[in-house]
Amino acid sequence: MLAYIQDPSHNTIFAASLIRLLGQCPDSRKFVAMQAALKDPSPLVRANAVDLLAEHLDMPTAQELVPYTKDESRLMRLRAAAALSPVPPEAFDEAMKVSILPATEEYIASLNIRQDDFAQHLNKGNFNANRGDLNGAVAEYERAAALRPEFAPPLVNAAVAYSQLGDMAKAESTLRRAIAADPTEPAAHFNLGLLLAETGNTEMAQQELRKTLDLDPSNAAAAYDLAVLVGKENPKEALALCQKAAELNPENPKYGRAVEYYREQLIESSKP
Repeated sequence: MLAYIQDPSHNTIFAASLIRLLGQCPDSRKFVAMQAALKDPSPLVRANAVDLLAEHLDMPTAQELVPYTKDESRLMRLRAAAALSPVPPEAFDEAMKVSILPATEEYIASLNIRQDDFAQHLNKGNFNANRGDLNGAVAEYERAAALRPEFAPPLVNAAVAYSQLGDMAKAESTLRRAIAADPTEPAAHFNLGLLLAETGNTEMAQQELRKTLDLDPSNAAAAYDLAVLVGKENPKEALALCQKAAELNPENPKYGRAVEYYREQLIESSKP
């Protein structure tokens, strides 16, 4: 897949689609391939590469994306500005700030074109959240949810913002609204499980994390978090869950260490 994306003779639409599919892949080699894809002649391929690199936005990557805020393609300028929005302005030197500002303004303007478009409100909420404006983010997420009430992601994002604001009751009620809107949305169950665990309701937290894994067996974090909750009473299940997490995401050392920990727990518990 990565070789095809980097092949100059690739089909543009197919390569761009493959890049979007890589969003679910935990293999970090995809980010190296995306840096090469930034040089692709197609703005669509380049823009999708920016979106993927935004998942791994360390400072070297952020600095590499700055020149694309002046790309000849409007799509690239907007995607680059969106990708760089989580980076604190003080992280850039003055020349970089000057370069980024017009694209950022262009991106904000693009989010205000259609007030009846739920996706624009969702994206504006994400932009506000990235900039630390959590109240502004919540307002946009709620507008998106009102425009598309059967779509859970805006409510999940709003719940995360409420949690960051310290309003755990509002976060929980919003996640339950998300589940009511779409009971098959794994992110809603996952975040509710985390919230319930944080507030001490471990039994219901386990239920939500199990539901998450039923809906999305590839969620390594849900497997690990469930293992932590059941580990004391059922180290055998915890070991199996951690092994699953490690298989799904072998690059996360936390999962490997948890496997070793629960193996040791089982060995100790089997001693006479």
